[in-house]
Order: sequence, then C-alpha cells, then structure tokens
Amino acid sequence: MTSSYSAPSRDLPRESRLRDDYPRDRPPRSDTGGYTGPTASTPAGIEYANPAEAEAAFHKLLRRAGVQPDWTWEQAVHASVQDPNWRAIKDAADRKASFEKYQIDLTAQQKEREKERLQKTRNDFRAMLKRHSEIKHYSRWRSALPMIEDEAEFRSSKDLDEKKRMFREYILELRKAYEEKRQQDHDSAMHELVDLLRDINVTPETRWEDAYKRLEMQPSFAQDEKFQTVTKLEVLDTFVSQVRRLWADVNTIKQREVVLAKRQQRKARDAFVGLLRDLQSEEKITPRSTWTEVHQFIENDQRYKDLIENVRTGDEKIDGSTPQDLFFDLIDDLDQEVHELWKSILSALKVGSSYDCCGINTNARLSTFGSSSLLKPL
Repeated sequence: MTSSYSAPSRDLPRESRLRDDYPRDRPPRSDTGGYTGPTASTPAGIEYANPAEAEAAFHKLLRRAGVQPDWTWEQAVHASVQDPNWRAIKDAADRKASFEKYQIDLTAQQKEREKERLQKTRNDFRAMLKRHSEIKHYSRWRSALPMIEDEAEFRSSKDLDEKKRMFREYILELRKAYEEKRQQDHDSAMHELVDLLRDINVTPETRWEDAYKRLEMQPSFAQDEKFQTVTKLEVLDTFVSQVRRLWADVNTIKQREVVLAKRQQRKARDAFVGLLRDLQSEEKITPRSTWTEVHQFIENDQRYKDLIENVRTGDEKIDGSTPQDLFFDLIDDLDQEVHELWKSILSALKVGSSYDCCGINTNARLSTFGSSSLLKPL
C-alpha cells in the first residue's frame, strides 16, 4: 500500500508554506506588551488628516480606557488594544512614544488640578477661620479645634496634617498683621508723646516724677490703646530728650543775648568815648580835670545813660568798662601826651636847635607856653 502523503516541496516560497489562519494584522510582540488576545482593526474608511488628529484620537482612547500616569506600557495595551483607535498611530514605536507623552501631560494636568484644589481648599479654610473672631494670633490648634471641627470647610479636607498646616499659616498671617499694627501704633504713640509732653508744660526744670503724673492724667495717654505699646522706659527717654532740647534752646538764647549785650556795650562805650573827646575838644576836660568836675557835663547826656544801663552786675568781666574807667583812661592818655610834649620841649631847649616835629622855636621864651593848659605843672 502506498501512502498518499507527500512532503511540501522545498522549492515553494516561504509565505506559501505559512498557515492560512494566521492573523496577518496581528501587531508585533513588542507592540502588544505580551498581550496575545484578540485585537481590533482600524475600521475601513477611517483616515486622519494629519498626525496631530491621529494622536488626538489615540489620546482620547487612552483617556476612555482610564490610563493613569503610573501605568506601564503593558497595562495600557491590555486596557486599550481592542479599541479601533488603537491603530490610529500606525507605527508601534510612535504609538508608545505618544503613550509616554500622554502620561506626562496627564501628570501635569493632575498636578495643576491638585494645585487648584489645594488653593480653593486653603481659601475656603482661611475664610472659615476668619469668620471665627475668637481665634487670635496667639491661639493654638488644640484650643481652636472645638470651634471649627463642625464647619463644612473643615470636614471637606480629610488630611489632618494639611488642616494643621493651613491653621498654622493663618496664625502666622494674624501674627504678622498684629506685629505690623503694633509697630504702627508704637510709632504713632512715640510721635504724639512729644506733643503730650509739650501740652503738660514740661520745662528744663521739670522733674520726671511730676511730669509722669501729669502725663497719666491726660485722657489720650490713659485711654488710647496705642500708648500701651510704649514702655515707661521709652517715656523716660523721650522726657529726657525733650528736657535736653529745652536746655539747648535756653543756652542758645542765652548765648545770643550775651552776644547782643556785648555788642550793645561796645556801642555804648564807643559813643561815651566820643562824648569825652567832644568835651576835650571844648577844653572841658584837661589832664587836671576830676570826675566830679566832668560829671556835671555828662550826667544828662543819653550816651552816658546808655553806658550806665550796661553796668548791671558790677563784674567788670561781664559789664565791661564803666564811665569812670573810660574817663580815667582818657586822663591817662592826656597825661602821656603832656609828658611826651614836655620831654620834647626840654630836649629842644637844651640842644638849642629848632624842633621841627613839634613846631617849636627854641629862641622863644618858656613863658610863651605858659598860657597852655596842657603845659601847666602837674
């Protein structure tokens, strides 16, 4: 008996020897991620105008399949390979690259949504805390929890640590606002304190105890909350500074008065000296004149009265020269002039020559000079 089996000819092409039921559209093993089940083919007639539309269809498929950012390629294949849009992107490598891009975009979107959610939660939580005026900058989580735990904004967040963090952030905001307002109140109080010290008539001689008692009696100082930010030591420092400024003003005024007084004294002395010179030119004052004799000529003269007014303390260093001092200074000058003149005359007579500097004729007799009041024996 002969067998009817005959081996396939080795001359036939390889593809003619493949099984007829092998699915020719099966994706490569690297594209299916190890998936061996049935896959869908792209329906006939579906064509995409450009790669962007094809990628959009593929991403829509991944979104319908619920692909997450932490999925592996194999998980995405198992969930999506049977969808007709699986082959919207023809090339397997491009398809996987688009999947990775989708995961990156999805991660960014989830982060943005989480950021918005957290911001809304924080805003709502902060608004809820703000409604509770009993929560102060010094409040603690343990004491504030019974006040807020029944609020809808509190229950909307399940993360206790996040709630504590938002509470701490709110307390920090309150503390910062409190410190800023306290600093503003303090600056304002220190500025007004100077005016208050002026209002209670603080002088250079005012004692600190008296000044503080007067200050406490001022309604604005006792009742205005901003003065509670000022310590007693700061009030003392301000008081000391105020008194020093007042003393500086007093000293400045005194120095100005001294300068003006000295100027007036100098003018008065110069005017009185002019009066004495006038009397000398009228021969009412000679080297032999006395103060009593001259006084009758000057006692009613305004220049004499002005000089007398500058003599207040009796101290020469303060008052300067008196009218008598200036009179005797003039007499001394006249005596010196006479003395020098007598020396010149006697020297000229002794030498027996003319003394041109004095205009004296040595041939003249001594009696010629006898009529001059200046040359009478002293």
